[in-house]
Amino acid sequence: MDLSFTEDWLSRWKDASLESDREKKLAEIAAEVEHSLEPAGITAIEDKLQEGVPEAIVSIKAASIRFWVLTGDKTETAVEIAKSCRLFTPSMTLAYLVNCSSEQQALSLLEEAKTKLQDLTDGGLVIDGTFVQQVLSSANGRPMLYELAMSSTCCVCCRLSPQQKRRLVELVKDMNKTGITLAVGDGANDVPMIQGAHVGIGIRGKEGNQAVQASDVAISQFRFLVPLLYCHGRRAYRRVATFICYMFYKHTTLAVGDIFYAHQIAFVPQIAYAEWLNSAFASVICGLPVLVVVSLDTDIPDEVSVASPDLYIEGLQRMRFNGPLLVAWVLSAFYHGGVSWLIPNLTVGSVDEDGSEFWYSSCISFCLVVIFVNFRLWMVAESPFSKQTVGAAA
Repeated sequence: MDLSFTEDWLSRWKDASLESDREKKLAEIAAEVEHSLEPAGITAIEDKLQEGVPEAIVSIKAASIRFWVLTGDKTETAVEIAKSCRLFTPSMTLAYLVNCSSEQQALSLLEEAKTKLQDLTDGGLVIDGTFVQQVLSSANGRPMLYELAMSSTCCVCCRLSPQQKRRLVELVKDMNKTGITLAVGDGANDVPMIQGAHVGIGIRGKEGNQAVQASDVAISQFRFLVPLLYCHGRRAYRRVATFICYMFYKHTTLAVGDIFYAHQIAFVPQIAYAEWLNSAFASVICGLPVLVVVSLDTDIPDEVSVASPDLYIEGLQRMRFNGPLLVAWVLSAFYHGGVSWLIPNLTVGSVDEDGSEFWYSSCISFCLVVIFVNFRLWMVAESPFSKQTVGAAA
């Protein structure tokens, strides 16, 4: 470029930088000189994936877990990363919802994508920040986006701001009240997303510790998400579900004796069991065995759990804790509690005025309750150590 053209170009560049729409003006002025160039050298930076990321994603998808990628990278980069991670397969049909400038255009793109991916079992969505901004502000667009994303195999959202990431997570939470959202991130721009999800996981990395500090759980690499879900998560779900059902069962079984006794004595305010027995029942006799079960009980080795993603589905389908199952536990508690109280009272005899026969039958009833309760816990315990501990307590 000659001197006069350069001076004129620099002058117009400075003027454009002061305009309200300076990005557009600067791009137009830059285009005047950025053409017909001969590169003297090209520098590229390779950002490698962590070890085990593709395998981890394939394993997570095998457990029927929906996978969304929320990133600030540009569209082309995000799509290529999704392909290298095996989120997008070569045979997958992709629908692009990008470069959106109005709400009407966003709704139109949603309809086109719905038609394109209709009746496909292997379809993917590619969304950018402009589309997200328009569709999330639309009352009609929010449910349409959620339904389309859930019907597709995977959704990649690129060019997103930190708040847009969080709003997408909250969209899923609002549309699916029974679903559980989990957000994984390693940078400061992932903090809103991590805090907006039900469970936030931070990955320790070179981008700082903001994500780790804002998360519920911290891991060192993405691939550790698999044992976190399939081993620790699945095991915790089974233990907590057993603990809740067992606590309802245990206390209901003991309370049935009080109900029968209150009826026998015309609801005079007296207790069916000695006070020290009630205290020992909750804290020691039946309290310690369940602590062993919920702390140490395992059904299968970790290696088998990691290699079998389908085992994780029992948690997604709430097979270990649901309304009918809890009702079944409580009904069995009424039955066992009734048997424990009626057998001693019918065999030992009625309650005398001095109370001697009553306390004799009361202690027998209490022992039967302990046997029933601990035997029920022994039945649901999985590991040999848990069974031995509960058996010793019974």
